Amino acid sequence: MGRHELFLKVFAAFVVGLVFIGFAAVLWPTNGRVSLPPLLAAIIKGVDNPAPTVAQQPLPPYVPPSEIKAVYATSNTALLPKRMDGLKKLIDETELNAIVINVNDSNKNIVSRPELVELVKTLNANNIHTIARIVVFQNEALVSEHPELALKTKNGNIWRDGGGHRWVDPSSEEVWKKILNISEQAVATGFRELNYDYIRFPSDGAVSSAVYPHWDKTKPKDEVINSFAKYLRQNLKSRHLDLILSVDIFAHSILVEDDTHIGQKFLDIVDYFDATAPMVYPSHYRAGNFGFKNPAANPYGVVFGTMDKAKKKLEAAGKPKIILRPWLQDFNMGAIYTAAMVKEEMRAVKEAGFASGWMLWNPHNVYTKKALAQEE
Repeated sequence: MGRHELFLKVFAAFVVGLVFIGFAAVLWPTNGRVSLPPLLAAIIKGVDNPAPTVAQQPLPPYVPPSEIKAVYATSNTALLPKRMDGLKKLIDETELNAIVINVNDSNKNIVSRPELVELVKTLNANNIHTIARIVVFQNEALVSEHPELALKTKNGNIWRDGGGHRWVDPSSEEVWKKILNISEQAVATGFRELNYDYIRFPSDGAVSSAVYPHWDKTKPKDEVINSFAKYLRQNLKSRHLDLILSVDIFAHSILVEDDTHIGQKFLDIVDYFDATAPMVYPSHYRAGNFGFKNPAANPYGVVFGTMDKAKKKLEAAGKPKIILRPWLQDFNMGAIYTAAMVKEEMRAVKEAGFASGWMLWNPHNVYTKKALAQEE
């Protein structure tokens, strides 16, 4: 057989095959619809969608602002579009570049709410550094869901601190797992940073009468807190390399050498987080601190004195590169806080030698715009 005749026969067979497959396509039912048979569908798919020849490039690692300047928003504010529009406008018009959103305050946990997911997506798209504030051991929502994890009174009732708040046992690994779960949800929601508050034992109320379901009171409180902090870091950093972890601490822990009876030792806890946020609200200092009769009326002196003390302790401990990003007061307590007073706090942070930023706290989320540098 000649080469030409062989080609004609092969070509004829190919045409017949295509006709047959096309006919089969008409008769191939799928859920009441006509579709291509698998073989032809696979062939066409392979033609229309060839396998990529170049591997998809991974996204570049997230780089946060070198100086984070944030305001705080409650869960309620985060779920109210008009309130959030006001805060986004404030951020857009001033030096602010970040926001801290409470994801589990009071008796609710909003970390996976669709509205929050969309909000965080929008904030990230607008280059606003997103921080999830996670309340840890003073945890109303967790107590409501799992009362067996709560601190109790001697007669078996739920124990409450001086403010009427309920707590879970800081030494319970079951509690640790639940906080880790909330953390993972916050990461999935899109937050760039997780900020942990109330990583400590209770500080007020009938503390000595509290009954702990797990803690036997033999392991020192600071070791309990450090163990939990280590657990968080090991689990989260191994999965999310770009994730930033920060912790809120009592500013008083900087001024003393012990754990202030709540488990927070300043020079220990800083090792487990990328940034530490001492709450240097002048209104929370006692008369006589730094020589002031009314510390609240002396924001620069209180903030500078605290941050300068922190810097010296870190340097003496061989930890000069630790990042401190304090919470600053923008609310009226102990004094009427003016724009000038808020600015004095910010100046004190810088002049104490810290350039990683600050976060403003106002429980009603109403901030003093005149205290903030305006964007051109």
